[in-house]
Amino acid sequence: MRYFLLAIVFNTLCLSAQKSVTISGTITDFQNGEHLVGVVVYDSISKKGTITNNYGFYSLTLRSGSINLLYSTLGYQSEGLKINLTRDTVVCVNMKPAVTELQEVVVADNKRQTIQTGVISMKISQIQNTPVLMGEADLLKTIQLLPGIKSGTEGTSGLYVRGGSPDQNLIMLDGVPIYNSSHAFGLFSVFNPDAISGFSFYKGGIPARYTGRLSSVLDINMKEGNNKEITGKASLGLIASNFIIEGPIGGENTSFFVSGRRTFIDLITKPFQSEGAESAIPAYFFYDINAKINHSFNSRNRLYVSIYSGNDHTGTSIHGSSQDNERTFDDKDGFGWGNLTTSVRWNSVLTKKLFSNITLVYSKYRFSIYRKNEETNNASKEVSLNSYNYFSGINDIGGRWDVDWFASANHTIKTGFNFTFHSFNPGITLVKNKGYEQNNDIDTTLGNRNFVREAFIYAEDEIKMTDKISAYLGLNFSVFSVEQKNYYSVQPRLSLSYAVTQNLKIKSSYGIMSQYLHLLTNSTTGLPTDLWLPVTQKIKPQAAWQISLGFEYDLDNQYLFSLEGYYKKMKNLIEYKEGASLFQIKGGWEDKVEIGEGKSKGIELLVQKEHGKTTGWIGITISKTTRQFDNINNGLEFPYRYDRRLDIGIMVMHKFSEKASVSCSWVFGTGNRITLATEKIRTSIGDSAVFIYNTITYVKNITSINNFLTPSYHRLDIGFDFNKKKKHWTRSWSFGAYNVYNRKNPFYVYADLLNKPPAIKQVSLFPILPYFKYSIVF
Repeated sequence: MRYFLLAIVFNTLCLSAQKSVTISGTITDFQNGEHLVGVVVYDSISKKGTITNNYGFYSLTLRSGSINLLYSTLGYQSEGLKINLTRDTVVCVNMKPAVTELQEVVVADNKRQTIQTGVISMKISQIQNTPVLMGEADLLKTIQLLPGIKSGTEGTSGLYVRGGSPDQNLIMLDGVPIYNSSHAFGLFSVFNPDAISGFSFYKGGIPARYTGRLSSVLDINMKEGNNKEITGKASLGLIASNFIIEGPIGGENTSFFVSGRRTFIDLITKPFQSEGAESAIPAYFFYDINAKINHSFNSRNRLYVSIYSGNDHTGTSIHGSSQDNERTFDDKDGFGWGNLTTSVRWNSVLTKKLFSNITLVYSKYRFSIYRKNEETNNASKEVSLNSYNYFSGINDIGGRWDVDWFASANHTIKTGFNFTFHSFNPGITLVKNKGYEQNNDIDTTLGNRNFVREAFIYAEDEIKMTDKISAYLGLNFSVFSVEQKNYYSVQPRLSLSYAVTQNLKIKSSYGIMSQYLHLLTNSTTGLPTDLWLPVTQKIKPQAAWQISLGFEYDLDNQYLFSLEGYYKKMKNLIEYKEGASLFQIKGGWEDKVEIGEGKSKGIELLVQKEHGKTTGWIGITISKTTRQFDNINNGLEFPYRYDRRLDIGIMVMHKFSEKASVSCSWVFGTGNRITLATEKIRTSIGDSAVFIYNTITYVKNITSINNFLTPSYHRLDIGFDFNKKKKHWTRSWSFGAYNVYNRKNPFYVYADLLNKPPAIKQVSLFPILPYFKYSIVF
């Protein structure tokens, strides 16, 4: 450590002794004026470079004299700049989208700028062209095809990253955390790809500016809006329709972006929802709306305001009367959930090397179940009412300040702080019984409403120590105040990168993570009945540490080979006690859970091609994940439910021309782990696990947790896109199929002990499902 510090001091002194100047500016899209994130800015003479931050800003300090700058990023034509740099200079660049992938020029030796391991990036066009369930492009489902990231049950959009659970992923939209990222019970994510400009995903080597989750970070940026002209898009598919409109407001200094998406399943099923029916088909719909305004006061100051609102609802409504017409009844039931997020950002170029971003956020997540049975005596007008209401949610309000300091070409420092006020509503049940002669109301909760405070400060330092060695040092200090108790956490992050050759790099990372929120869940399909709850005096924060080592080889700027291994240890995980349930009224939630540990280790291989008419990747994961709780499974270690030892994801896209393209994906995974009874034993009546078989009472005998492995899962999806330019717009036809060879994959597996002999049975949900989508872009 002493020699490491001396190297930093020596490097700083040398920089101060040289005559240096700084070139800085912003990089935008030529067509719509949106800022471009992650653009490589590289001087081929000094062999030094940097990348643009989340707002397209870059700053590069070089020795005065001739420079040859190259600006390069995927999907855009590279730009060059040759000047004699004698003083601090501001250069803003508009990059043109590549007409074809073959026209891209990639800066060798600077294609991969990240020091950390486990970083994933891809173009939004890859997300939009990936064939998925019912043709609805989906960010989370595309990410599931990459190594180290597992899906849950078939069709769901939950992420299980390196042995973690879905609640251990920090998902942010324009800087605001999203607590439920799923529509349609997990079949679709809440993120409309047409509203996204880019994203960053970290599954290892998580930067210190992120905290609060153990497994991964998905940071999504919403589109800013076209400041050149009014443009739009509208599409119609089997499941949903959506629209986009964007453009300038009174000039290029202000622009807006609005997108909306809605399903029409409820409209299709409406003819079958006749009044008075004894059993009605539930009506279901979801929608989401994204909106953003950004205004440039001058070249140094810009304001962004973004809003997201999404909601799911399903239910039935029956109204009718008795045969003798003496009574009328009105029955309603259903449930719904949704997110609302708002962020206000002010970013400023304080100096040629200093960039500031101030963010204020508000978010609201809620879930509710309702049931109402009302009967009216037509003669006496007396009303009999029985109703049930359950609701829970979480509200956040907070802010943060981030500062980027581009100290030199070899030295970038980031620092900032964050504060958040959480309001948790852990679940309230209201039961009302109103008879003709008596009333009986019940008001119960799973816990008191909690108002808690969370804050953290962080510092990051990226140092290029030599031409071959780069380092990342990060430190996060956080505090969480709840129930008059303060929890503290110090989370160091370290990453090292060594360039063996120009094309071969070795990377390693180590990090400690803490999580002050728990997701109390009793389902495996991502249902919104899961409850977000804060730590308490009894329930401590989750914690984890992870170490990873990887190799990266870039072959002729065409193929990237990545091999990475990791080991992760987690503690203070929670699970329901055996026999406990979410909807048990008696007792608080703390009395229904057990606290334990988890371990995960694995090897991940990624082969990626990002240029040319044919692009795609092959991802392979070999891993093992276990859990251990003192009072579950007799205290013995058991496999995690999603402990799939082998996962393979293959994605291939081929562009025949500007008018036609095809994409296909194939996935394979060994089975999930489930708990099944191995035998039935005679028992006395009154046992909670009994069932009747030929008038004899039996109990299911379960020898261990997750003792059964479901059949392997595999599936092929394919999609075709055809575009044609009209006079005033471009029309697109997209069609394809999910599960092309009609594989009967297991959605649910159970033990049928009533048959002779007992048998293991499987329920499959999705056969081959064709889809189509029609879109116009104007």
